[in-house]
Amino acid sequence: MNPVAMVVPFFAVILLLFVLSRLVVSAAGIDRQPEELSGGTLQFLPNPSAYWGVYLFLGCLAFLALSGVANAIRGGSGLIPAVLCTGFFLFLLSAYPGSIVINKDGLEQLYWLTGRKRIPWSEVWSVAVDAKSNSVTVVGKRSVKIVHTRQLPGHDRFLAELQAHCPDRMPGAHRVVSAPVELPR
Repeated sequence: MNPVAMVVPFFAVILLLFVLSRLVVSAAGIDRQPEELSGGTLQFLPNPSAYWGVYLFLGCLAFLALSGVANAIRGGSGLIPAVLCTGFFLFLLSAYPGSIVINKDGLEQLYWLTGRKRIPWSEVWSVAVDAKSNSVTVVGKRSVKIVHTRQLPGHDRFLAELQAHCPDRMPGAHRVVSAPVELPR
């Protein structure tokens, strides 16, 4: 078998997946703002190009997984490439955030495979801002985390909403933590 005929398609697939991965993690444009829905609800949606990057990336992984299964059925190599592609396919579906919704009741983050995470305003425990990755992590009292990443628009608006609804939980805010006190009898 010709080694060049084996190597060129492999590197072409790697290059395609690299380009698509750059689309998936691309930062939201400076001019993009969250969508304002009825009742003062804000929706932070990723770039449309990021969605297309995810769709195409998942399509490539599905093609590679199905090719691996077909090759294994024909008596070729094992199922390891198909299993790896399927695992990464499921990981990408469960890890990629669809959107964040903020309303008068709290925050909600929607994931494609794992569902929703909700934190009411009264249960916000802490807010952490990571300037290096341009992300904001909101942690609830029940250890629920909502992360606003650079793929989502309106970083400053997101911080302003957090400041308006839970100013004592923002980084650098001083809050008084009180423990239950037992009174003498």
